[in-house]
Amino acid sequence: MKKSWFGYLFLGVAAYLIFLVVSVPATWLSWGLARITHGAVDLNEERGSLWVGHGRLVVFYPQSTPQDLGQTEWRVNPLWLPLGRLQVSLKATSSQSDLAAAVGVTPRRIVLQRSHISADANMASAFYAPARLLAPKGRLRFSADDLTLDTNGLHGNAVITWEGASSGLSSVQPLGDYRIDISGTGAEAALKLTTLRGDLQLAGTGRWQLLETGNLQFNGIARPRARGQELQSLLNLFGRDQGGGRRTLRFRTRLPFLPLTSSTSS
Repeated sequence: MKKSWFGYLFLGVAAYLIFLVVSVPATWLSWGLARITHGAVDLNEERGSLWVGHGRLVVFYPQSTPQDLGQTEWRVNPLWLPLGRLQVSLKATSSQSDLAAAVGVTPRRIVLQRSHISADANMASAFYAPARLLAPKGRLRFSADDLTLDTNGLHGNAVITWEGASSGLSSVQPLGDYRIDISGTGAEAALKLTTLRGDLQLAGTGRWQLLETGNLQFNGIARPRARGQELQSLLNLFGRDQGGGRRTLRFRTRLPFLPLTSSTSS
């Protein structure tokens, strides 16, 4: 009888612990995201549990103006927990953007795998204010198969493409398709801009000092491949003609890197 009593007690305690784990509320995920990202990423209107749920994903980066990424669904794979890793599958949809990503979170890093984001080009103005002057149109796409963010910087590669790129300042619609390759090597990331197709050629390279100052420097060129006369008004905004319609592109800005919290640093 005594052994049976202890057995029932053990089963009861185990069942209660399993119930607690399974019913962990979605607010835990919201709290974790806000803490890890210093409040740059927030999850509102959360429903469900830590393991499966939905809510509204909002980004406060790099400015204080919130960028609503829309209704978000997540699913946490518990099989990674014994390895000390929280593996989350995310899907978010709004009128302007779509996101799908596998996010791995450990005490020291965040890993993006099979991550894809598609957004209207005018959303770029939220991250780089001078872009508003160009009134960008088209579609921006971000993809990264394996990108790691930690207290040492950025590691891995990512690609940003601007498809059907257009500007409200030019009658040439579209201007072309463009690609930016990002290569993170820790404290610094290298940028490379190339033209995939179109009447306006853009090319150049840049450096992003991730950890020290957040300074981003870019040097490149812009020149017409065709329809040079129609592109003249837009090209004049880039500066003096260097010959053959070629303009020099140079800009500097400060884009603070999103670090992990000090509690997750080594």
